[in-house]
Amino acid sequence: MKAKEASPTTFITAKVRGCAERAGIPDLVNPETGRVRGVSPHRLRDAFSVHAMKVDDSGDGLRLLQEHLGHTSFNTTAKYRKIAGEEHHEWYERLWTKSGQFTD
Repeated sequence: MKAKEASPTTFITAKVRGCAERAGIPDLVNPETGRVRGVSPHRLRDAFSVHAMKVDDSGDGLRLLQEHLGHTSFNTTAKYRKIAGEEHHEWYERLWTKSGQFTD
């Protein structure tokens, strides 16, 4: 019986995990849930994208990240822009205090 070959994805993930281990990169911990996950190509891509949005979350930053990731939909890229409740509240307050009055 012939041994089943590993898929290219499994091969790449194993290589990335091996490189991360040799480089001393620890498992990734979700700060919100505390869940510990191993390093993988997808998680590195996701971590890069979240970091990019923390550095530049402007419309231009989102468009550049969209192009970099190869997303056809802007909404797919926009999911990396996570807004904290306090940040959202501050933004809303700035909308009303910037002009000093309500507008129609």
